[in-house]
Amino acid sequence: MHSKPRVNTKYPLDSLQALRERRVDEHAVRVAEQERATRAASRAADEAGARRENAEQQAHAVVEGEQARLAEGGVVAGELARTAAWQEHAQEQLAELAHEQARANAELEAQSERGRAARQELAQADAEAQAVASHRDAWEANRRERVERAEEEAIVEQWTAKRHPPRGG
Repeated sequence: MHSKPRVNTKYPLDSLQALRERRVDEHAVRVAEQERATRAASRAADEAGARRENAEQQAHAVVEGEQARLAEGGVVAGELARTAAWQEHAQEQLAELAHEQARANAELEAQSERGRAARQELAQADAEAQAVASHRDAWEANRRERVERAEEEAIVEQWTAKRHPPRGG
């Protein structure tokens, strides 16, 4: 009696495929985390810009008010000195706010770059996983073909054995 032909049914790269799929998942988590960090940096940059713009508008309004009072002759010498000191302080604050905005924009750019790198790494990991998946598909198609061929050969052997029994004996 003929036994059923044996064909390897376990994909030899199962562990590699699992590893590649885990890497895709890990990179997807990193991309999501990086996107959150980038959005936070974007909000911080927007807020820093809004604080600077608000401070500039307030300073401009005060300066215009003081210039109007000066033009009307309603300012005394002591007030001019206080106004000059206030303007100097306001300029220092504006410079600090501009520096804060520049730092926030630099952080946003750094987070955006890290996000681009994370997405690129995810794409690479996904391509590697897809390569193994494609290989598995081809391997399984080849395996099915070998199984079918082996079954056909077994059937032909059985048919031949029935039609043409061994002589002798």
